[in-house]
Amino acid sequence: MKKLILLAIIILSFAVHAGNIENARKYYKNKDFEQAKKYYLKAAQNGDERGYNGLGSIYMEEDNFDEAEKMFLKAGEYGYNGLGGVYMIWKEYDKAEKMYLKALDIAFEYSTNPSPIYYNLGVLYYHKQDYDNAKKYIKKAADTGVNKEAEKIYKQMIQLGY
Repeated sequence: MKKLILLAIIILSFAVHAGNIENARKYYKNKDFEQAKKYYLKAAQNGDERGYNGLGSIYMEEDNFDEAEKMFLKAGEYGYNGLGGVYMIWKEYDKAEKMYLKALDIAFEYSTNPSPIYYNLGVLYYHKQDYDNAKKYIKKAADTGVNKEAEKIYKQMIQLGY
C-alpha cells in the first residue's frame, strides 16, 4: 500500500511539473512574459531545469543577456543552445560553438529536432567567416524540412556563390 501511495505522489509530481512548463509555454508563445516567468519559476523551484531554460529565453527576449546566461547555466543540458545564443550576441564565437555542439549532441541523444541548432551553427560559422561550414550547417537545417528560414538562406548562399 505504501508503495502505491508513493508511486501516486511521484506521478502527480510529474504532472504538476509538466503543467507548469506547458502553461509557461502558452504564455511565452503569446508574449505574456510576466505570466510565463511565474510558471517557469515554479517549475525551476520544483527542480525542473526546463524552467531555468524558459527563464533564460525570456531574458533573451528582453535583451537582459547577463540574466539569460545565469538562467541557461542553471538549466544544465537544456541551456546549451541558449548559452550559444548569448555568446553569439557577445561575439564570443568559440564559446558559442562549444555550446551549440553540446546542444547538438543532446538533440541526438534525445532524438529531438536538431534543425534550430544546425541553423545556429550555420550562422555562427558565417560570422567566423568559415563559409564552408556555414553552408554545410544551413543546408542541414534546410534539409530537415521544418526550417523555412534556413531553406531561404541556403538558396541565397548558392546564388551568391558560397
